[in-house]
Amino acid sequence: MSEVSHEDKLNEIVNYFRTNKEDLLVMDWSDGQSTEYGFANMTFIEVHEDLGARQKAYSVLSDFSGEEIFTIVDGVKQTIEHADEEQLAKLDEVYEDFVDEKPTVKQKKKSTRRRTMR
Repeated sequence: MSEVSHEDKLNEIVNYFRTNKEDLLVMDWSDGQSTEYGFANMTFIEVHEDLGARQKAYSVLSDFSGEEIFTIVDGVKQTIEHADEEQLAKLDEVYEDFVDEKPTVKQKKKSTRRRTMR
């Protein structure tokens, strides 16, 4: 089995949070600029700052203790390129929890059984 790259690990985590927002919502901050999601000993906060003429958007991935792992501003690839060894080690750690807790793909099938009239 091949090793999963750090970029792929972070992409998988970020995409999971973004795809499952409704189920993972922890808090929608009253400022209207921040939304927090939680899963597998991690928090993921999406921030949208209104700076007048321009908008600034970024995401913060932290462990549940509040220790920031990454601030994602320009995308996952750039984030990984600028990461230090401590951040990458923390990513490996939270990724293990993520894989353990992430549900397998659920197949939502409608019942094919038909009711019979008696």
